Amino acid sequence: DSLMLIRFRCSNFRSIRDEQELSLVANSDTSLPENVIEDPALGSVRLLRSAAIYGANASGKTNVLNAMDFMKDFVRRSHAHTGPSDPIPVVPFALDKESSKQPSKFDLDFVQSGVRTNYGFTVDQNNVLSEWLFLYPKNQPRKVFVRKLANNGDNEYDFGSTLKGAKSTIRQLTRRNSLFLSAAAQSAHPLLTPIYDWFSEGVSVALPERRRIAATNAASAVFTDKEMKENVLKLLKVAETGIEEIEIDENEFDEEIKSDVRLDSDIDADGFIGRNTFLRRIRESVGAADDFGLRTRSALRFLHKNADHEAGAYLKLLDESRGTQNLFCLSVPILESIELERALVVDEIEASMHPIVARNLLHLFSAGDMPRRGQLIFTTHDTNLLDQEILRRDQIWFTEKDSRGRTHLYPLTDFKPRKHESLEKGYLKGRYGAIPYPGEIRL
Repeated sequence: DSLMLIRFRCSNFRSIRDEQELSLVANSDTSLPENVIEDPALGSVRLLRSAAIYGANASGKTNVLNAMDFMKDFVRRSHAHTGPSDPIPVVPFALDKESSKQPSKFDLDFVQSGVRTNYGFTVDQNNVLSEWLFLYPKNQPRKVFVRKLANNGDNEYDFGSTLKGAKSTIRQLTRRNSLFLSAAAQSAHPLLTPIYDWFSEGVSVALPERRRIAATNAASAVFTDKEMKENVLKLLKVAETGIEEIEIDENEFDEEIKSDVRLDSDIDADGFIGRNTFLRRIRESVGAADDFGLRTRSALRFLHKNADHEAGAYLKLLDESRGTQNLFCLSVPILESIELERALVVDEIEASMHPIVARNLLHLFSAGDMPRRGQLIFTTHDTNLLDQEILRRDQIWFTEKDSRGRTHLYPLTDFKPRKHESLEKGYLKGRYGAIPYPGEIRL
């Protein structure tokens, strides 16, 4: 089943003070039908394949994605990876005194197992203050649970008739700083575990500061999945990186690791093992997490040939251009998002890439001849993508800070641009806001 994102709302997080909403609900515009998803679970509601967020530097574009990432990470880790006295690592708006005392809110609508789902919570740095889950089978709301922190410090729960199973046991296991949903997943609750899994599998967040982790994951995917390796190579070739082949330098691994990997019962007929098995073996053999990642990345070799395809040389990942490195790091998340019909969130998608490469990546999510297509939400400064032959008007969003440092997220459609209007020209002229207004630079 596809795991599609419908809308995301948050408030009081980093530069976002008042509630902001990013919606992937398509309007009635009939242009670019290949950019639209029609899902029976949503009735007449249609979803967008992608959404682009533009804005000046430090306007809060990345904080919208950081908020989504915080929500995903807190759902996944709040129960199993935190202690009873650990603070909640939420960062409220810092530019007024009142916000630091107010809760931060995260609220998400998505499609899971063919059913529209609404899940959210509010937290401060010590407690989960509220949490809720509603399902919409046949577009009719059904309460699963609502949790609120009472004045006496106890959690109050209102369970719907939909929720069966060990509710009382899970309730007792849920700490003040953890989510009921996370605790339920640790207990393998049959209804709630798939909702929890959406945050692990339904959305992937790619941030620049995690490039080393992304490179390790991409390398391990190439090592352990023949089809993925072929598709990554195809993506690198189409982008004209000059790479002809991807190979593994087994000299980076000692004989014990190579023997373990080769003899593993998970090896398939082509000699590829499961990605998790590979990573676990390397981690156990090398020890420290950073050494394990470095060893995995260092084993990659990219073959380049001259114009006559006679002589060639192998380069390591770090010897490739920054654009090629970024494309390689994004390749596996992009391909998995499309194949598994999941949502991918990317900060600065065009970083160090040629505009045509970024345009081609975006096209992958709307190509009419693709049997499967995911969703892509990304921030960018690439105004070449502000083209109504690439993006619908309802796919474009902006962030702008006001005089008090508060981020505002708003859609292009607020300005009612004409169907054939030059969006790039209008944006650069400041017609839609969300651009810097620097004074003259003197050195």
